[in-house]
Amino acid sequence: MLIHQLIYGETFVSYNVHSLIHIADDVEHFGKSLNDISAFQFENHLQKLKKSVRKAQNPIAQATKRIKELEKSKFKHLPRKLHICVSTKWKDSCFLLKSKKIAIVKEKRANNAYLCDVINKAYVDTFFDSPLDSKLLNIGVFGKNQRHYKRMLVEYDDFEKKLVCLPYERGYLVLPMLHGMERW
Repeated sequence: MLIHQLIYGETFVSYNVHSLIHIADDVEHFGKSLNDISAFQFENHLQKLKKSVRKAQNPIAQATKRIKELEKSKFKHLPRKLHICVSTKWKDSCFLLKSKKIAIVKEKRANNAYLCDVINKAYVDTFFDSPLDSKLLNIGVFGKNQRHYKRMLVEYDDFEKKLVCLPYERGYLVLPMLHGMERW
């Protein structure tokens, strides 16, 4: 008996549950992240099509008419711009830069520039090493030693991801936020 059959019982084992066994293999095989190979975008679009159907009779014709109506209308959905909330407050001040260095915002300057303490990735230690090195997931530990910090101006466009920075032993533990982007 397979582990998922033990967990869910033989009656409730389905193709979806069975597919969970192969997700890691698919990600590795296709060389993509799980977000890139998931069906969420398709399911979201399908939900919009379902909502355009008002009654059970002729659903394809109804969905087609709604799509045509949207195409003919002058109304266009403008994509809302994603942004990162940047602040000097501790909870909104730690970021992973595109260069993979860590920046802690100290002061906001003109023209979307920020004065930051920047820690080179060479001074970031591994938090865990099994089943893989935590630094591969942008998780690491750095000390409070100011000699390893370099104060410099950082442009807003250089921020890649917001980090959670927690006190840890004699330094800080940083973890990337899953949803660090906000919509305007």
